[in-house]
Amino acid sequence: MRQIIVGISAVFLAAFLDLTDNTSVSVAFPSIASSLGASHAVLQWVSIGNTLALGAGLALGGQLGDQYGRRKMFLIGVAGYIVTTVLCAVAPTGMALAIFRFIQGLVGSLMIPQIFGIIKASVPEAKQPAVFGMYGIVLSLAAIAGPLLGGVLVSWNAFHLSLAAGVFLQRAHCGRSVCAGLFVYSRVARIGAAGH
Repeated sequence: MRQIIVGISAVFLAAFLDLTDNTSVSVAFPSIASSLGASHAVLQWVSIGNTLALGAGLALGGQLGDQYGRRKMFLIGVAGYIVTTVLCAVAPTGMALAIFRFIQGLVGSLMIPQIFGIIKASVPEAKQPAVFGMYGIVLSLAAIAGPLLGGVLVSWNAFHLSLAAGVFLQRAHCGRSVCAGLFVYSRVARIGAAGH
């Protein structure tokens, strides 16, 4: 049971990271515009490209999870999230950042749809309503934490570091996401019941 709790917590962490990443970037738009030379149109793509790709791919991601295994698709999504976060961190231009964010949304669409299936396959039926309720709380907290986290990181960079704030925000997300992503990968890989 302890293994299931740790694994589900790791799945929740992945969902939290994905949503905070989406909601925190808009705070850094002025810094991204100045540091990467991004136009207003490109900034819009940085913002909505990720969400658009995620939304468009959810149905396909869920179908792939049913066909090839939820755990496998979730872990592929986590690995892709790590790689695309690194690419976002080193993006040389605003357009490159927008493209990498779009790709990040696509790999997120492999990860997010599997969460419900992993919960249903791993958690005893009597406890599933409580776990789904906790998942809702995690999503709500992530929606609130994203802009706050983005603001803190931009302010911290503006006062303490020489890197442009927008670039630092992406690099901060990179370090956070790589560490958390590796944790999620190692924990979810141990949930045998979620691999159906």
